Amino acid sequence: MKNKILLFVALVLALAPLVTAQASDGVSSPIKWKYGYGDGSKANMIGSQRRQDVPPSLTTSPGTGYSPAQIAGAYGFNLTNTSGNGSGSVLAIVVAYGSATIQSDLNVFCSQYGLPATSLSIVYPSGQPREKNSGWSAETMLDVEWSHAMAPGAKIVVVVSPDDSLNNLLTAVNYAVATSKADVVSMSWGTQEFIGELASDSHFNHPGTSFVAAAGDTAGVVDWPAASPYVLAVGGTSLQINSLSGSITSETAWGSGGGGVSRYEQLPSFQAGFNVNSGRGIPDVSYVADPYTGVNVYLTDPVSQTGGWAVYGGTSVGAPQWAALLARRKSLGNAGSAAFQTSLYAKCNSGFSPWLRDITSGSNGHPAVIGYDLCTGLGSPNAAQIASIPSVASISSPTLIPMHAPTVTPLPAPVISNPSSPTPMPSATPIPSPSPSPTPPPSQGGKASGNQTWGSWWSYGYFRWER
Repeated sequence: MKNKILLFVALVLALAPLVTAQASDGVSSPIKWKYGYGDGSKANMIGSQRRQDVPPSLTTSPGTGYSPAQIAGAYGFNLTNTSGNGSGSVLAIVVAYGSATIQSDLNVFCSQYGLPATSLSIVYPSGQPREKNSGWSAETMLDVEWSHAMAPGAKIVVVVSPDDSLNNLLTAVNYAVATSKADVVSMSWGTQEFIGELASDSHFNHPGTSFVAAAGDTAGVVDWPAASPYVLAVGGTSLQINSLSGSITSETAWGSGGGGVSRYEQLPSFQAGFNVNSGRGIPDVSYVADPYTGVNVYLTDPVSQTGGWAVYGGTSVGAPQWAALLARRKSLGNAGSAAFQTSLYAKCNSGFSPWLRDITSGSNGHPAVIGYDLCTGLGSPNAAQIASIPSVASISSPTLIPMHAPTVTPLPAPVISNPSSPTPMPSATPIPSPSPSPTPPPSQGGKASGNQTWGSWWSYGYFRWER
């Protein structure tokens, strides 16, 4: 593998015509397909070949998903000071493969919803992709359209990796920080945790830049990079909005959202008093993710060249919109930094209100409870309040509380070519922190060669089957 550490992506987006993500060396990744949560016979089981269901067609007009105005109203983006629209901030979206129609698709989305037009900066630090990928194309448009919708003043830089290898994705992350000077980096992709991930956490240790990652769409599972203490991990909810008032009628934990206790990352000091376990808990926060309460996206399939609308869910929805919220903080003078988690958890020490909506019902295998939990974290945003949290002195790294676990040999980092009343919080019930497990065998989506490891990567987005 020429000293590369590759983690291959198996997309969960139903638009993708490929059943597997083919790597440059011809190794195929395991399959993770699902049309949408709760689709029954139309939902493909994780790890199995895609069934013969006909993929849902794109529609000529927006579907029954939420619009930007509905989401902005529900989470309070519309209450943010008008000067806090993201202006003066740089928001980077890191994706693989990208799409040849990013700008034109965004233009259609903006026209439909009356959003201000913007010119994207699209860069390819490791070269142009050699193939088209429908799944990643849809993921790209979900991230770009909804980050712009929630922070219309921010400069959006789409940093495209030519494939879904870890080396190239992290090269894109490095480029976003060093060259694009991003204030916030959004990552709607991840993998199962792996031995050596701590060595790769350094890619996100950049005071002055905030990193946001989707917690994943496998119930109760911890994924990386969301598990990194330098990354804000976003879990999922099911959101019901009153169609008349625009207010939230209910928000519960999404049953397929990722979450749990890291087996390798130590408990960061900012989680002390919230997470009673010895390892890093994810998610930190939550956002709508259920495809049945999903959002409208406009895209052009790169293979069929067909353009249209679809409804998407998954924790991919929340990651770019939380990133947009941090961009709004920047424009209000509350500069994004690696210390955001420290500020957020500190604010919640005296109660979650008014900063967040504590989600107290539902489960992803870990129940949502009053206070912090491993399903929805601290909760969903009251955007105007989050945007107003003042910045604190930048911290080069969060203090880690040692966890007692067997010692593992760290994996070398990839070689990169480019450098209100308070909410009561009862004590949580601890869950055991799992001991490090051996690198999974090929049948589980992983393979080891010497001290090199790779697993299965996927982007986090679900397509809802429109009946």
